[in-house]
Amino acid sequence: MVTLKKPVRPRSSRGNKTTARKSRAKNSALLNYYVPAVFMLAMAACILWLVASAYQKVTASSFFGVKAVEIYGVSRSSEDDIRRTAQMTAVKAGVWNADIAEIRAQIEKLPWVKSAVVSRVLPDGLRVRIRESVPSVAVKPEQGELQWADSEANFLGPVFKEEARSQVVLKGWDEKKTENSQKQNQQRVKIYQKMMDELRISQLDKRISSVNISDMEDVQVFTDKDGAVIPISLGREDFAKHLQDALKTLEMRDTGQVASLISRGKNVVVVSR
Repeated sequence: MVTLKKPVRPRSSRGNKTTARKSRAKNSALLNYYVPAVFMLAMAACILWLVASAYQKVTASSFFGVKAVEIYGVSRSSEDDIRRTAQMTAVKAGVWNADIAEIRAQIEKLPWVKSAVVSRVLPDGLRVRIRESVPSVAVKPEQGELQWADSEANFLGPVFKEEARSQVVLKGWDEKKTENSQKQNQQRVKIYQKMMDELRISQLDKRISSVNISDMEDVQVFTDKDGAVIPISLGREDFAKHLQDALKTLEMRDTGQVASLISRGKNVVVVSR
């Protein structure tokens, strides 16, 4: 028996041409979309680069160089040091690109400067507003001249001769540069201020020339009498009362034969000279 095969129709060449034409049209559309987009992005990148380069050149030019530094709030601080610090920190970048935070940080390292506010004054200036530290006590280190210290026990600068005459000097400062010594010195400043407040109320502050707080449990002050410097121990509280008792004893006795005075649990001791 003979089996007849179904004839196979050949693929239409017309259909193939249609598919190829559609594919070419699709590829052409993609090219027409992406090529201009890539070109535009490249152009935009070039323009941005040119703008950035021009911006850097302009802002770093001499037009924005630091030519003036305005300084306000200065009493004890050195204007020259503040101006020099600001100019040196901003000299390379210029006013426009200056690191304001860095300038402020460098200025706040200077003596007497507690805080600073720095701002730009375009095109070529800086403005610096200073808040100075307040001196709390004149401290006599073991070596060197009198120094002002603030309430945080930070040295601020030297005490001038005309200022020293009216100051009750603090001795017994712990000069070790450690966290513990800093805390102890802060406590010494507090004790000193408390004592001086009590003595001023009783009008006894002028009767002493210096105070030693090396031992914070037994504050010692020094008074002058007939050319002699006499130490008096005041304990750790009731400073005005104890000093008044000691001064009365000194007035009643011959300064060449001052005996020891003990009262209120050994809080007051007048030492023989």
